[in-house]
Amino acid sequence: MGYMKDAGREVRLAEVMRGCADATRLRILNLLGRGGEVCVCHMVDVLGESQPKVSRHLGYLRGVGLVEDRKDGLWVHYRLKESLEEGIVEVLAALHEACRESVEADMARLEAVRREQPIVRLTARGAMPVEDAAFTPLREPAVLRESEPARLRESAAQGDLEIELL
Repeated sequence: MGYMKDAGREVRLAEVMRGCADATRLRILNLLGRGGEVCVCHMVDVLGESQPKVSRHLGYLRGVGLVEDRKDGLWVHYRLKESLEEGIVEVLAALHEACRESVEADMARLEAVRREQPIVRLTARGAMPVEDAAFTPLREPAVLRESEPARLRESAAQGDLEIELL
């Protein structure tokens, strides 16, 4: 019986190591280990990879039980799985330390992206101008970028639109 228990642990560790064997997945794990919960849209900007590629790697990591997700409307936020086995946590911590310089660079990019492109929930209050009719329901979170139309920012300043940081 003891042998089977140890063999299961080795198989699990091998799965985790395969998950860490790709540079993009390793960067994602390090980003989540340090940045907490991160939206896929922000990961795309930080990693400089396409959304399908980032999502594919996140799916792989979710499949081996290293990450979990939370959906908020159209957005998906990922974090390291809270109930990781002790040995797995130690492996991830060692990998994180070994990649310290690249982790710091990715974290600096993440902080900049979060500042420049906060994820917000826009809620209309009262009547919006006709040209803003597309924004009237405003049920889904959005990424508010610096390039957003000035009228949205003006509407928020006038109290017609509530902007809630997520």
